[in-house]
Amino acid sequence: METTETTYDVKVYKNLTYKGARKTTHTVRWVVAGKRWREPFGTVALAEGFRSELISATGKGEAFVIATGLPVSHRSKAAAMSWYKFAVE
Repeated sequence: METTETTYDVKVYKNLTYKGARKTTHTVRWVVAGKRWREPFGTVALAEGFRSELISATGKGEAFVIATGLPVSHRSKAAAMSWYKFAVE
């Protein structure tokens, strides 16, 4: 079984809005164990939805994976299983 480093040191910041000539981008920003993460979205609703998921995970006391910057609950079942184990099963 592989071990994944997790942390509870998470800060979620206010969304940034960039108004370009062709497109407006809404970016969610957060920090996990000192590493900055950003995720751009095309609409305010998508950005706020993702940001609220991050805030909800911190409110529930959920750990975040340092390597991905996402809560442990966001890991897919495929990522939890190695390709070899999948092939054997």
